[in-house]
Amino acid sequence: MEEGKILSAYYTYNPDTEALRPEDINGSILTHLIVFLADVCSSTGQIMCPPWLPEGLKRCVALKHKFPHLKVMFCLGSTTMSPVARSPELRRVCITSVVALLEECGLDGMDIDWEFPAWNSGHSEDKKHYVDLLRELREAFDRHSPRYLLTMAGAATKLIIDPAYDIPAIAPCIDFLNLMCYDYHLFKPYDIWAGHNAPMFRRREQHGFFATMNTQWSCEYWERRGMPKEKIVVGIPTYARSWQLLFPCFPYYHAPCTKENCSLTYVQVQEFLAQGGTRVFDKQAGVPYAYHRRQWISYEDEESMDVKTQWVRRNGYGGAMIFSLNHDDYAGILKNGEKFPLTSLAWKNVMGGEAVEAVGRKQQLLAAGDSSQVEFSMTSERKKLL
Repeated sequence: MEEGKILSAYYTYNPDTEALRPEDINGSILTHLIVFLADVCSSTGQIMCPPWLPEGLKRCVALKHKFPHLKVMFCLGSTTMSPVARSPELRRVCITSVVALLEECGLDGMDIDWEFPAWNSGHSEDKKHYVDLLRELREAFDRHSPRYLLTMAGAATKLIIDPAYDIPAIAPCIDFLNLMCYDYHLFKPYDIWAGHNAPMFRRREQHGFFATMNTQWSCEYWERRGMPKEKIVVGIPTYARSWQLLFPCFPYYHAPCTKENCSLTYVQVQEFLAQGGTRVFDKQAGVPYAYHRRQWISYEDEESMDVKTQWVRRNGYGGAMIFSLNHDDYAGILKNGEKFPLTSLAWKNVMGGEAVEAVGRKQQLLAAGDSSQVEFSMTSERKKLL
């Protein structure tokens, strides 16, 4: 495992379904687990949590007994944070409330996901106020021992980045950026064409604005604007987006569509393929799509995950972020019982080796002087990840 690299992942805790329980998360293939979702009251500044969230957070923190390296954080997500950010008093209340939740649940820090400062609030000065909020959070977090982590989820498109973020001012405040390199293409009345949810690269025919709508461009733009490369953690979705084709006889990239259907999990996409769907890998964009009858799906699979995470490592970025664990094959339905196959592959490529539990066993064998078992142990773990 390479020191300093990051593999973060978002996780939605929902006690009503318990589809993916905290206890079933494999912490050996993560460095940071970020738990959805708390909000902030725009009139009081207090953190608002669903009543079940503190229990879920504590269950996630309990994973640290088995995976001591794992950092567990909660995500503060909001689209209405503008009144809080603009008011010094509400910022103070918000920060006090955040620290109280961190202490209550034994968390390692917080990820802030404001979608998006200035861009949709109608207040251009929120660009500055967001920096004020981050700076004051940083100061409060640094007073704790050990210091709390502060990360942020950031937009990937230029239309949002420019009005929303003072990147040189933000960079010193955060430990790293979870860059949301997905949702590049959504169905709109003025944009009815099937397109990739999270392309790695631009296609040859894309120019101007359209040439910016891909992961490579977003990462390089944040870096050019002042975010240190080692703090850029590149987001990769495990969910898929689906469109309804206008003409089933024309199911290719940029085909006309009539609407966007629901999002899908990785397992649902593989079931779609098993039931007659056709897979096409777009070598220019570095991602696949699939179609069958009137349904067209943009998704990630092991080939695109390999393309993206190898690129992250080769180009020296801080790591990769998975959105989300709930959409990966967490039950091991598809591949010989292997759980979290996409996340596991991301870990192998970004971190440069075995899961933490395998590294720990190797160290234990070496410490005991039994080097003869090390190669056998590590070979077995590699097979699990392949």
